[in-house]
Amino acid sequence: MRAVCHAELRVITKPNNNHKFDFENQNFTPQQLIEKVKNGHWKYLGPNRSYQRLIVNHHNYGEVVLIVRKKRLKNGKLIYDVLICNCCFYTANRIDKAYSRRWNIEVQFKYYKQHLNLGQTHFRKLGAIQSSLYCVAIAGILVALYCRQLTRIISFRKAVKQIMSFFTSKEVVYI
Repeated sequence: MRAVCHAELRVITKPNNNHKFDFENQNFTPQQLIEKVKNGHWKYLGPNRSYQRLIVNHHNYGEVVLIVRKKRLKNGKLIYDVLICNCCFYTANRIDKAYSRRWNIEVQFKYYKQHLNLGQTHFRKLGAIQSSLYCVAIAGILVALYCRQLTRIISFRKAVKQIMSFFTSKEVVYI
């Protein structure tokens, strides 16, 4: 995280529950922080969503911003989560929007990797990572094009299964 700060990059993610943050001269995990600030003053973040912004210290990362988010679900249940950002001048709205954009990308790649069997890869070089991402993107585009050619609507997962069965069938067709 310090290297990221020196490189002037921003990190916006969810902290693990084993992180300890110094808040009011005590160490708290994100879950403990949620319990600590639950009854505090919440600010409006969007429909059925609110937040609290905390500037805290981490023993390795230094000063960071924690955004504790609260969301009311349709059934009335409240859920909480915490975002961490190394740029202390970012507003809660900016952190929330950046994380939302990032989360959509993460979900999309997770979906591709699970259904296209590209998930168990570990790379050490930037070129290998880029090549893998290009392959995932191309495979996703091919599946989307296949889905558009069909007369009925099918799920991405079903389209992948149909394409995979086509390529793995034992039957050989000579042209």
